[in-house]
Amino acid sequence: MAEKLDELKAHLLQDVQGLEEGDKDVDDLDSGAYGFVFKFVEKRKNIPISIKVSILLDISYGLLYLHNQTPPLIHRDLTAPNILLTEDCRAKIADLGVSKFLTDPHIIKQTMAPGNLSYMAPETNIVHFVGVCYGKSKSDLMLVMERLKSDLATFVEKRKNIPISIKVSILLDISYGLLYLHNQTPPLIHRDLTAPNILLTEDCRAKIADLGVSKFLTDPHIIKQTMAPGNLSYMAPETKIKNPQYNTSMDIFSFGHLVLHTSIQSWPETFRVTNFRKVEPGKMEIAERKDVLEEQMTKSHPLYQLAINCLQDEPKLRPSTAYLNKTLNQLSTKHPKSPGDVASILEETSSDELTPYILPHLPELGEQHGAGSYGSLYHIHLNGMNCIAKQSHVNLIENKEDRRAFYQKFYSECVLLSRMRHPNIVQFMGVHYGPQRDYGRELTLVIERLYMNLEICLEQYKNIEMWLKVSILLDISQGMLHLHSRGIVHCDLAAHTTLLTTSFHAKIADLAVSQIIDAHPTSKQIRGPGALGYMPPEALTENPKYGYALDVFSFGVLILYVLLQEYPQFMHYENLVTATGIQRKEVQIQKRMKWIGKLSPEDLMRQLICRCLQDEPQRRPLSQELNSTLIQFAKQFPKPFVDTIEMQRNSKPTAPPIPLPIHDKVL
Repeated sequence: MAEKLDELKAHLLQDVQGLEEGDKDVDDLDSGAYGFVFKFVEKRKNIPISIKVSILLDISYGLLYLHNQTPPLIHRDLTAPNILLTEDCRAKIADLGVSKFLTDPHIIKQTMAPGNLSYMAPETNIVHFVGVCYGKSKSDLMLVMERLKSDLATFVEKRKNIPISIKVSILLDISYGLLYLHNQTPPLIHRDLTAPNILLTEDCRAKIADLGVSKFLTDPHIIKQTMAPGNLSYMAPETKIKNPQYNTSMDIFSFGHLVLHTSIQSWPETFRVTNFRKVEPGKMEIAERKDVLEEQMTKSHPLYQLAINCLQDEPKLRPSTAYLNKTLNQLSTKHPKSPGDVASILEETSSDELTPYILPHLPELGEQHGAGSYGSLYHIHLNGMNCIAKQSHVNLIENKEDRRAFYQKFYSECVLLSRMRHPNIVQFMGVHYGPQRDYGRELTLVIERLYMNLEICLEQYKNIEMWLKVSILLDISQGMLHLHSRGIVHCDLAAHTTLLTTSFHAKIADLAVSQIIDAHPTSKQIRGPGALGYMPPEALTENPKYGYALDVFSFGVLILYVLLQEYPQFMHYENLVTATGIQRKEVQIQKRMKWIGKLSPEDLMRQLICRCLQDEPQRRPLSQELNSTLIQFAKQFPKPFVDTIEMQRNSKPTAPPIPLPIHDKVL
């Protein structure tokens, strides 16, 4: 990081002099020093880019120094007010009051960073604040934050038999968020910690939201003379009296209700409050709450005692936030969340996801563009757009088990595509369910219609320029990165599953065999049949287990294919049934260099290909690194202004353009 910033400091001195000459009317702070960074940048206009880069470079050096300590030191409050500047615009990191040494080799446990909320990373279990927008009048304000999949109330009440590991994981996330709030200086009380105010990501990670009524505990013990404006049934007894006095323990009581709500997967009716004026302190005694718990969960339930402890009437009897976090950490060790647990939840979640995308009426089918074993591709017009309809022929599948598997595969592809809204993922337009027949329903998936697939492009257009090849590969890497960030392995990343627009922008298609795994990049136990020529050695064994590294290997084959415009024939395995996994691996090792050797040894792309095609998955780069490398490589081959029609004419194709959106083998 520091090296890259260092390259941009060439004209720093003259820019500093020009800045000082132009800032004579600005009052200096603290005996001539410019003061805090935020005051510096907000009081000056048109600061030269070299000054900005120099400041960031200085900060990076300071950060590098802290992180290179033994053990590393995490600042935990790296904000603009904590960066100080000298008169010649040199930056220094200040305020290490909340910094902590990373004694654990990986993470700081049981302590949330008490920095500025707007500077905190999304993984702090608080909904990520993006910014605020001011309208024409001062009263027109818009708060912008990240968008998450669902709230906890909807999640638990719409599902049956959520695994205990998922419940514990969600509550642990909430406890981390609560620990973060209570560790602020002064502590911040949420005051409305309810299931609707807990938001969940797609992989069931929880984040606390809605801090609109939160208050800092300026008094060291209590907040006085303020009625808690949260949901009454979640409120502790001490908040329901006139002139209430309460502290962080009121959030602990609300957390106890969250534990109960999550455990029994419904709202405990006994806790509902219908008339605010009749509510009295101690109305819902602990004995009554015990009855509710014992009716719906046994005493042996892993979360029973935690709920009882949190729901005590006396604030002093409730556990601390740190104790909550410690207890849930211990429970998560006993009940670890597995990729299978997450996958089962996501499959159940998806039943309602396609409702907005169901097409009541399918437009008239146009020209057929391809056919496979159990489906055909047709051109249709939907809402004024050219689209492709992928229509299944379920009547051709006689075996009931095969038919059920086909439905699951088709449905999974629709759900995954409906979740993807990315410029490098093919756009999902909708799904149509045909009438019920004896053999089942005919299903039709509708996607945007693109110009052709990458395989046809590479074979049809000769001598494609390097900038365009790199641009296509960068598009694919960005689409792959988006899939991996959502916990999805494509499992069939190939030239024939990559589609191109008329301006040759690439989009990944065909998620029929894609798999959802846990967010960790080394998750395994995933199976998926991709094109054999793109599969890594670990996928060609009798019991394959693999993760994101599978797509990285396939991407390495794609890079080689795109650069050479020749399909590497060594990737074909004709004797797949008879050959053992060891034999297939030997074939790869022996013949791989025959094609890689066609690239210059100095070629940086050759080095990238070699890393992607490593036999051991752990030696392949992550998709984030691939994308960053290609971004840097693309700078060497900038896109010129190109008339795509003229480019198509000049490329002298061996055959007329065929607007096939998907190769028939993907069906």
